[in-house]
Amino acid sequence: MMPVISPDLAAQRKERQNQIIELENEVGFSKPKQESRQSEWEEEWLEADRRWTVLTPLRFISASGATLQRQPDNSLLVSGIGTWDDTYSIIARTELTNITAVRLELLADDRLPGRGPGRVTGGNVVLSEFELSVAPSAPIAIFKPAPLTNATTDFAQVAFPIGAALDGDLAAGWAIAPAVGQPHQAVFELQQPVSLPEGALLRFSLKQAFGSYVTIGKSWLRSAMDDERGRFRILAAFEYAQ
Repeated sequence: MMPVISPDLAAQRKERQNQIIELENEVGFSKPKQESRQSEWEEEWLEADRRWTVLTPLRFISASGATLQRQPDNSLLVSGIGTWDDTYSIIARTELTNITAVRLELLADDRLPGRGPGRVTGGNVVLSEFELSVAPSAPIAIFKPAPLTNATTDFAQVAFPIGAALDGDLAAGWAIAPAVGQPHQAVFELQQPVSLPEGALLRFSLKQAFGSYVTIGKSWLRSAMDDERGRFRILAAFEYAQ
């Protein structure tokens, strides 16, 4: 026996079908606009990324005795003894004459547990403090603190925001669980641009005082010059969303 469909039910189904058709048409009409906007975002990201200079580490040391090795791409890979906590001191030279921001990238690598970017099983890291000092590029370097501000990141663990890497509290920090095994980055703006006509020496201090072996396994450092500081936050939001 064929089912009997009431007129009201038939009308409701017809109405739903019309709504579906309308929605499909709207999506169809908006898709080119979405693709255009995506293209604009990508171009904006590429333009911002071109403003960053990968730094070549000149001197680098672990306070706890781990081994930092410079890789062909100028990233640093950490190996050797596992350390409960640590501080990495890294000095790099840049030819840039008006530095307004620096960028820390945590990199995944098959040589790290779970591909890192941390050294501990599970791949997490906790960066307690990220500090920068600057000196003229001269035979005798006298470093002065360069305070950082407006920290942004592509990801932060609950209760471990990126701002905690600038708050002076070693008991807090920036962490990335559960988004481990993949790259992450943080952008830090300088409170005052560093303007040195002959280039500069940059000394980074990556303090990792949380304990539990959650130290960085592989990283990159970059610096940038730009008058439009908002671009740095745009970059932080979009880089690893692709």
